[in-house]
Amino acid sequence: MRRIHLYIAIAYVVIFQTSCSAHFFPNISSIPSSLLKPNATAWTSFQKLLGCQPGQKVDGIAKIKKYFQHFGYINNLTSFNFTDEFDDTLESALKTYQRNFNLKATGVLDAPTIQHLIKPRCGNADLVNGTSTMNAGKPHTVAHYSFFPGRPKWPEGKTDLTYAFLPANNLTDDIKSVFSRAFDRWSEVTPLSFTEIPSFQSADIKIGFLTGDHNDGEPFDGPMGTLAHAFSPPAGHFHLDGEENWVVDGVPVNEGNFFSILSAVDLESVAVHEIGHLLGLGHSSVEDSIMYPSLESGIRRVELVEDDIKGVQELYGSNPNYTGTNTTLTPSGLDNDTNGAPIRSSVWIHGVPFPSSAHFFPNISSIPPNLLKPNATAWDAFNKLLGCHSGQTVDGLAKIKKYFHYFGYINNSSTNFTDDFDDTLESALKTYQLNFNLNTTGVLDANTIQHLIKPRCGNADVVNGTSTMNSGKPPAGSPTMHTVAHYSFFPGSPRWPANKRDLTYAFAPQNGLTDDIKIVFTRAFDRWSEVTPLTFTEIASYQSADIKIGFFSGDHNDGEPFDGPMGTLAHAFSPPAGHFHLDGEENWVIDGAPIVDGNFFSILSAVDLESVAVHEIGHLLGLGHSSVEDAIMYPTLGAGTRRVELRNDDILGVQELYGSNPNYTGPNPNLTPSQESDTNGAPIFELSWFHGFLGLFFALFIQL
Repeated sequence: MRRIHLYIAIAYVVIFQTSCSAHFFPNISSIPSSLLKPNATAWTSFQKLLGCQPGQKVDGIAKIKKYFQHFGYINNLTSFNFTDEFDDTLESALKTYQRNFNLKATGVLDAPTIQHLIKPRCGNADLVNGTSTMNAGKPHTVAHYSFFPGRPKWPEGKTDLTYAFLPANNLTDDIKSVFSRAFDRWSEVTPLSFTEIPSFQSADIKIGFLTGDHNDGEPFDGPMGTLAHAFSPPAGHFHLDGEENWVVDGVPVNEGNFFSILSAVDLESVAVHEIGHLLGLGHSSVEDSIMYPSLESGIRRVELVEDDIKGVQELYGSNPNYTGTNTTLTPSGLDNDTNGAPIRSSVWIHGVPFPSSAHFFPNISSIPPNLLKPNATAWDAFNKLLGCHSGQTVDGLAKIKKYFHYFGYINNSSTNFTDDFDDTLESALKTYQLNFNLNTTGVLDANTIQHLIKPRCGNADVVNGTSTMNSGKPPAGSPTMHTVAHYSFFPGSPRWPANKRDLTYAFAPQNGLTDDIKIVFTRAFDRWSEVTPLTFTEIASYQSADIKIGFFSGDHNDGEPFDGPMGTLAHAFSPPAGHFHLDGEENWVIDGAPIVDGNFFSILSAVDLESVAVHEIGHLLGLGHSSVEDAIMYPTLGAGTRRVELRNDDILGVQELYGSNPNYTGPNPNLTPSQESDTNGAPIFELSWFHGFLGLFFALFIQL
């Protein structure tokens, strides 16, 4: 899914963060003594819990519960208010952790378990929605590698991947060469190749060093804490903590100096692991594999072992020139550990954006005249392409190809588009016309242009070559069109867990939103709770909330920047990421009042907040796009339309995921949405959304 894969990144988000000046050292000996630290990690305090067992109440147990929650052992959607009691929840989580890491499942915080818990480690979850991704303890012939939910990977035919570095980091060639080596390790065993390009915006994989709070609930925390995050394909985001002391030469460290260099991070060790995530690999239960969640203290780990190779080759196949070991053997029975030069233990994680001061107006009449704009959208330039057809070369066709590329109609294998109306464009155009119930002419006719220039949701309509919109087609065997569902879900049909029906939400504190603004979101959430068993409650803690709402602006470092008024408006991530970001530079109208028709053109620079919120909450719940034009989840909204009422197609979709509210007495779900009368029609504005990432994450994920 282009942007929608973000949900998958178990690193759960999109990262929107400013760059930083990272610390790099050519070798260990060049690190100033003031930066060298003794053997301590972010979880060293767990040592005082040695011997704790069920029934006890010990100061610090709440922290270990939060640790298990973060890594998926305690459902990360249930509570953030942990006690210091060693209860059944902790015992169950602890036993699962012990089994995952091939420890004795005692349910007690014994010495081997504590020793393992305090290791710095990858921030990706080991359990996703209660299911372990690590395949621990299986027979030797069983693969121990894992994939992200839905098994995302780079599309077929997309074997030449590009990468670029955040320009603000100003990385030197010796630093970039570390990443080149790390990529080479994966290209050696797959048909994939990796090429550095200068354009950060155009690259498939975007690498940057960032710092501090990413507003995703998982901030970078300075030296020897969380080190980096990477998202599942095709998001391609790879961020590293700029406050770490990064060692770039990869030279083994003298054993005698082991403890003093635990504040130094081997850059290549981190890079090789994170690239595995970029390619779609989850964690492995094989302790000497690159994708194992933790690295032994003092170990430099850069060589792929058989488990890593088998995993990535299951996704992409083998490099025809690869002459490695026999992949039918178990990894642990094949590879001697050649990674063993002592360096340090490592930990990874994820990130997100800084808030902005958004513009809110109680009603249309309160918007200053200087902010009102005529009827224009980000794609008005397409008007000059009216009538273009196959075989022509016309200035501007490259831009429309980029549009189709962005929304999935052209496979994202290239961004170097020409102004030729070629077969690729004709095919994309016909698919678009089919999706939006237009005449499938393959020509940029008036109806198509009129539809293309509408501001719209940024979620892709086509994911890895497959349309998500059903295009009005019944599935095989459907007796009539009227009984066909037109709604869609994110790949893998992610949803909030069955025991998570009371969702909380909070607003970024920095936005300082007033109650009249917050109530708009309350109304939007109520529309979904009316038809499902879900409830939505605002809480004060942004960090603890299931759904985090904030207004942001400008470049988010995800390749899909907010672009100011009347461009991309917002993004929301599929469950359980829960991130909902809106462009703070829009002119948001909060009262929801219809607009006088005569004022229609002048208010196209005003955005109805509730209309955006209702659509985005659908994405937060797991809905993709619908091909029913009057549905909330349709990718575009007609000019001058305020759209806040759920249609039957929206209701059918969300109820397929969560069931019905027992008190819901709405329309007959056997009716097609098109049989309902349109009660949404108060003219307001033409709406545009943008799908962010994942987002995941991962995610992921990573956005409208």
